Amino acid sequence: MFKYWEDAAEQVIREIYEIKTVPTGVINATSHLAEIRQQLERHISAHWTQTPGDEETVRENWKIFGSSARALGRELGFFEKFDVDYAGVHAIVCRKQRDYGHENISRFGRVGLMVRLHDKVARLENLLGSSLEPGNESVEDNVLDLVGYACIGMMWEERTFLLACYDTTVAERPVDSCVSTALSDVFTKMGLAASL
Repeated sequence: MFKYWEDAAEQVIREIYEIKTVPTGVINATSHLAEIRQQLERHISAHWTQTPGDEETVRENWKIFGSSARALGRELGFFEKFDVDYAGVHAIVCRKQRDYGHENISRFGRVGLMVRLHDKVARLENLLGSSLEPGNESVEDNVLDLVGYACIGMMWEERTFLLACYDTTVAERPVDSCVSTALSDVFTKMGLAASL
């Protein structure tokens, strides 16, 4: 088991990179993104609520999603520099974690991650489907965010997301302590299990 967030993140990024992805040589990002959309929709349908014991299956789906996002990045020419040495992706994910902290994910857990992924995929569909230049984050930033959220999803399911970062004093805490009673009541009224 890991003691620090960065170490757990390195392991899940390694796992995503162990899945071999080969660019087709023909840049057809729209088709590739459509496949990612289908993966995400299946993931949301199958795992929106948490079922006891489903963590390993969900973790595997996050890993496959991360690999697909990485393949899209390669298709677009973004990730060649990280093919062998993925330290750049790890460094970015860790910097963002230090900026955001634990609370942005821990409040809504799996459901929140799925919503964030959906937003990123929708943004990529819009950006790649138009000829407009992004006004804020680049296409590359959004693809990298998909890989990052997949890493976080894997860590959430294996209960390593709440580990302290190297340079903080935030202690690991049980995932269940992150669910407020009010939020749990909202999910119950909606007929959903709190999947945090």
